[in-house]
Amino acid sequence: MNKKTYILVFITKDIGNTMLRKLSKAFHLQIHLKNIYQTIY
Repeated sequence: MNKKTYILVFITKDIGNTMLRKLSKAFHLQIHLKNIYQTIY
C-alpha cells in the first residue's frame, strides 16, 4: 500500500469513527430524554 492510499484510508477511518461517536452520543441522548419524559409524566 503506497503512502497516498494509506493516508486516505486513515482519514476515512477517522471520519467514520467520529461519525459513529456522534451517532451513539445522539442515540444515548435520545434514550436519556425518553427516560426523563417518562419520569415527569
